[in-house]
Amino acid sequence: MEEAPLFVKIDKYKELTEVLSQVDEKIKEASKQLEQLQKLKQQEDAQIAAWEASLEDVKARSGELHASLFK
Repeated sequence: MEEAPLFVKIDKYKELTEVLSQVDEKIKEASKQLEQLQKLKQQEDAQIAAWEASLEDVKARSGELHASLFK
């Protein structure tokens, strides 16, 4: 297939470059928002892990109390 030259009207070219610029800005914004969501998810995961550890500690202490009370 032979490549043919591409002709675009100047006004359409300017419009296209403006639209592409807007798309690039939206991509940057989406990337920033995704990064913020990932940080938030990491913080949530760390908090959940801390709660799980605390709950396991309470369960272990409760088990020790039951064992010592009902010997």
